[in-house]
Amino acid sequence: MQYLFVACGGITVFILTLLLGKGKKAISDYILAFILLTILQNLWGLFLLNTLLPPFSVGEELVLEFSEASIFLHGPLLWLYTRSLTENGFSLSRKYMVHFTTFVVALGYFFLGVLTSLEVTKAARNTLLVLKLISLGSYVMLSLRLLGSHQKKIHHLFSNLEHKKLTWLRFLCQSILGIGLIAAMSLLVDRFTTLTVPQYGGILTNIALCAFVYALGYFGFRQEFIFQASGTSDEKVKYAKSGLDEVNSRKTYTMLKDFFNKKKPYLDPDLTLFSLADKLNLKPNHLSQIINSYSDSNFYDFVNRYRVEEAMQRISSPEVLKMTLLGIGLSCGFSSKTTFNRAFKKYTGHTPSEYKKTSGILMAWFCLLEVKIF
Repeated sequence: MQYLFVACGGITVFILTLLLGKGKKAISDYILAFILLTILQNLWGLFLLNTLLPPFSVGEELVLEFSEASIFLHGPLLWLYTRSLTENGFSLSRKYMVHFTTFVVALGYFFLGVLTSLEVTKAARNTLLVLKLISLGSYVMLSLRLLGSHQKKIHHLFSNLEHKKLTWLRFLCQSILGIGLIAAMSLLVDRFTTLTVPQYGGILTNIALCAFVYALGYFGFRQEFIFQASGTSDEKVKYAKSGLDEVNSRKTYTMLKDFFNKKKPYLDPDLTLFSLADKLNLKPNHLSQIINSYSDSNFYDFVNRYRVEEAMQRISSPEVLKMTLLGIGLSCGFSSKTTFNRAFKKYTGHTPSEYKKTSGILMAWFCLLEVKIF
């Protein structure tokens, strides 16, 4: 088992090195690094438990007790990491310190038990165990709630959702619940019954932990900025009482459509609600309300409908002979082949290749008709 912890620790150190070596780091990168450091300390504690026999030295006991108390860190850190990725203009402040109070109290209590004659009773440890499980589960659920709100919000802010959905983080949060449930049940059975259960569920749980560490580091390292690099402002897109009247809203919507038809801003793959509002000299929340009200769609769908129409025109023109379908999709503002195919299928009922075949047959038919006429 100890070899598994060493291997997982090596992966964690490697990812930490890559993460801290990034040229331009966001707040989320620093929070992720702290999460990995905490996990690394936990792996050290597990390694000691599996390689040493009691009695432990004072230093070893301090490491083990820190590892015990640090479970109170995982939930708040995951929640803060999720907020740093999903909240525009997020910054760390003192108000978040309250979320680490339980960790500080537990750590102080455990350390006093090591450094003084204070006895940490079995009842106290069992109580803290239940609190740790409740804390971790609660913060994971809060993180999933943030991700759910984020999933809805980005459709109103961005015209391309590549690297913005955070599907990987949602999956990891759900995985934590699964891994945590197995570990929790094994610990509760071990602590509150006469049965003996392997530490934290045995080798299967620890393998799952190693896979989780690798996935967290890999996807976290590759995660691009969502708001910091998008040029967005801190204004929230809310318009329940925006004060827009019907006449001005319709005029603005007509202006918006004219702007799209003439200037074709949708060709920019990085177009956002905020950058478009800046071009039109409008407030983002007003622009969002107008799009939602008069196009019966959100910003993402509104922009991508124009991109699909542009792609249809190019596929039906001689331009299709000069470029690949992917090249046409990218030139129309789509960020990848997947998003191009998905949007095209949604609005036309056909894939780009199917549409190309249909338009090619029509073009050949019209050419043949012209030959007969002349």
